Amino acid sequence: MKYSIRPLKRNEYHILEKMLYEAIYQPDETNSIPREVVELPEIRVYIDNFGEKKDD
Repeated sequence: MKYSIRPLKRNEYHILEKMLYEAIYQPDETNSIPREVVELPEIRVYIDNFGEKKDD
């Protein structure tokens, strides 16, 4: 499988939440962490205001 890694485009920011959820380690494949976990303040910090800082 061929992969291409590139910066996220501004019109793709809406999928950041989905990508972040997929990146969360889930030790039990039969008991997934609820998607609402991305609403926790300690996770939202990676989503809110994304793209506003130089290194985003």
